[in-house]
Amino acid sequence: MLKAWLKSKISDRFLYKIRKQIADNIPGGSSVLEIGSGTGSQLIMLSPNIKEGLGVDIDSSMTQFAQKIAKEKRIKNIKFKVMNAQNLDSLKKKFDVGIAILTIHEMDYHTQISVLEKLSKISKKVIIADYILPNKTLGRILLYIDEHIAGHYKNFKLYLHNGGMKRVIHDANQSLIKKLKTSSPTIHIWICKFK
Repeated sequence: MLKAWLKSKISDRFLYKIRKQIADNIPGGSSVLEIGSGTGSQLIMLSPNIKEGLGVDIDSSMTQFAQKIAKEKRIKNIKFKVMNAQNLDSLKKKFDVGIAILTIHEMDYHTQISVLEKLSKISKKVIIADYILPNKTLGRILLYIDEHIAGHYKNFKLYLHNGGMKRVIHDANQSLIKKLKTSSPTIHIWICKFK
């Protein structure tokens, strides 16, 4: 759980304003599914205002950490499950909102399309926060270094080469509702739905 604890202290603090911006685009009383839920920070933030939430992550240590924090905070309306996002069609439930935060770029192209299609088929709308290529050279270098360290560089590079989220949204048969800039020059938010 050291990895989850470190992520909660570093990444989650960096992403706080972006998570808040995402929360501002989710109506109260919604049911929410988050893929790649990690430490559970987004659903924990949303919990006072949503009906229910389910976070799925392939990493069991992240899921255990998220469950521990939710239990400590006595949050009853969110749950976390170890699951590969490619298996979303095994969920027998529909959600008002599906979320993917810094998750799509980690996947190979075909998985990006498949997962986004599956997420949008069980969610009325999908909110994605992911990388764009920054204009400044230093930002690009830092982003490339971060992706090398995280082990996602190959898929990240292909994601950018293929046109980034704009291409993924198009190829996954999504209608773009809104695109938002964030407090980070390397991350945008896309709100879309299945055509």
